[in-house]
Amino acid sequence: MRVGLSDHAVTAVATGGSTPSVIESPLAQAHYSPAAKAYLDRRVFEGKSQREAIRALKRFIVRAIWRLLQECETSSTRLPVEKVA
Repeated sequence: MRVGLSDHAVTAVATGGSTPSVIESPLAQAHYSPAAKAYLDRRVFEGKSQREAIRALKRFIVRAIWRLLQECETSSTRLPVEKVA
């Protein structure tokens, strides 16, 4: 799974690989995404080391994915279960 930031929204794309790249994603995000780069710069400006800023970006991405999963779960329509006698 590859996660991208765009305007504070997270999009998840399955890449077909066997290992999720959520852990590797923040490094790619820092290189390609202006939003992620700004997030990292803001954390470093706050006094965090580069390593701590990347860790914070990972947590930010995971929280965003969690919110998306929660929204999907609450918005999905569940069919009523019928009891078979």
